Amino acid sequence: MSLALRFANLDERWLYYKHEFDPSNVREILGNWNQFAIIIGKRTKIYLQQYKHIYHRVIKLNCKIDDLRDKLLQYLPEAVYYIRRQNEILLDFDPEKVHTCKYLKKWDFCPYLFEELKKHVHKMYEILENAGYDPEIRFSGRGFHIVLFTDKVIETKNFLLDVIDNYKLAVDPIVMYKRLARLPYSLNSLTTRIVTPISIDDLETFSLDDDRIIPKFLRCKDDRRSGDG
Repeated sequence: MSLALRFANLDERWLYYKHEFDPSNVREILGNWNQFAIIIGKRTKIYLQQYKHIYHRVIKLNCKIDDLRDKLLQYLPEAVYYIRRQNEILLDFDPEKVHTCKYLKKWDFCPYLFEELKKHVHKMYEILENAGYDPEIRFSGRGFHIVLFTDKVIETKNFLLDVIDNYKLAVDPIVMYKRLARLPYSLNSLTTRIVTPISIDDLETFSLDDDRIIPKFLRCKDDRRSGDG
């Protein structure tokens, strides 16, 4: 399929949250959580004009999961987050953290860097599992998140910082100290990909053309193009 990463427009965001987004999938991951946040259009500069005065801000949403779809259809945000629990740690892996490349712009995609990034994620998962943790992997829309829960947050963060440094892993340590995490099954509108949990067994063959992360509206467009002529 080989669909390029690109910004999702407002119509596409509406289509996804109206017809594809299922709050029950979110509940399976988060339980009955009610602390969410959105960014309307800070990076894409694509937003509904009535929110021009707040398009760049983090907007907190305190609502039940069942009411979340209506909120997202109201704002059509470029990014959706949940506010993490105190005992939840998130590790953020992005391709450009593997190493810098002067030929790549911020949202360009390099297949080599993506494949290398998966090796970093696998190594961290292996280390955490061997240390007695039960890590979860989520595709973030462009890179990956590893999420884990612990009753010893400070000790765990210190352990993780040592691992990142010793193995030179492509992780942004600053993200560990931020409370926001991309909402599973939300649309990352910077890349037009769905934030999706995956298993460690999926990681090796996982690609940005995986059916689980391609919105239906994008697949339909590609199918129409393939049938032309």
